[in-house]
Amino acid sequence: MSDERRVETAEERSKRAAVNRLRAAAVIALLFCAPAMEAATASSSREVRTPRVDRLAVENLQRWVNSGHDAWCKDPLEVAAGELRRIAPQFSGDRMELVSEPAVSANRSGTEAHFTWVSTDGSATYRITVRRFAWLKRVAGKVSNEVWIPSRMEVTRTEQGSAPKRSPELPRA
Repeated sequence: MSDERRVETAEERSKRAAVNRLRAAAVIALLFCAPAMEAATASSSREVRTPRVDRLAVENLQRWVNSGHDAWCKDPLEVAAGELRRIAPQFSGDRMELVSEPAVSANRSGTEAHFTWVSTDGSATYRITVRRFAWLKRVAGKVSNEVWIPSRMEVTRTEQGSAPKRSPELPRA
């Protein structure tokens, strides 16, 4: 009988050792996976701006364009790109190449157009809506001469979680 007890005790010990090894492996896996999972989580923030439209200023701009100045104001893409440069100065000038090409929204109509730019690293999305107002037709003469005005800017920023910290390099002797 004492031999049977010894066998049971040995089986129990081997089971307990296996459970302890499994627990240790799980703890080690969590220690290595937790920082990677934290870095992979992303948080996003969204900011929407809807500027007030100054009708008198827009009509004066329309008269300026009618007299042959700033014809780019009649192109919705140019107006949206100009607004992108204004709200995201890091993409002005030659740095505009750092932003992907705009994707025109499918619901572009004769009076409203939506343009979306995504930064090449994916950290920000800029959606700009430009409009033509019906009350400009009287000043412009015809719809194709009307200027486009930015009416809504939406910026969505996605921030990656903190990356695993690297220890600083030691200076070489």
